[in-house]
Amino acid sequence: MSDELVIRQVWPAPHGHAVLSPFEASEDFEQACWQANEIIAISPTDLFYTFTKAGQEVVRLIVVDHPDVDPGYGVPEAAEGLEIDFMEVANGHRRRGFGTQSIELLRRQHPGKAVFARPPESEDAFWQSLGWEHIRHAQDGDYPPLFLKR
Repeated sequence: MSDELVIRQVWPAPHGHAVLSPFEASEDFEQACWQANEIIAISPTDLFYTFTKAGQEVVRLIVVDHPDVDPGYGVPEAAEGLEIDFMEVANGHRRRGFGTQSIELLRRQHPGKAVFARPPESEDAFWQSLGWEHIRHAQDGDYPPLFLKR
């Protein structure tokens, strides 16, 4: 078994309606949307990924392909890119670089596409640590900051 992090697309979203989570049940992930048999609302552009190391799942990720991006951010290329909608690193694997590695694998999977996130303020430090461009909306306080990697 490889000791490198491996990306696998778990499921492209079918037809943009509520579906059962495509992930296996796991106590290592806290968010309800990851649990098997959990009904989640998705759009046709959502992509679900899992990342494993030595066969053990360490990261789960939901990405939006061609997301809606308010023009006030001033980054029209983001609408042709990928938005990291939600990511969680498994309990026991946090603060070991798996989130950063997963995002880099995602970027390699989609070469030439801008990748961005609009995280809650509590997660700004992680995105700033990646060295991504920090972009404020023209109306500043009314919108979350956008972190972008071209």
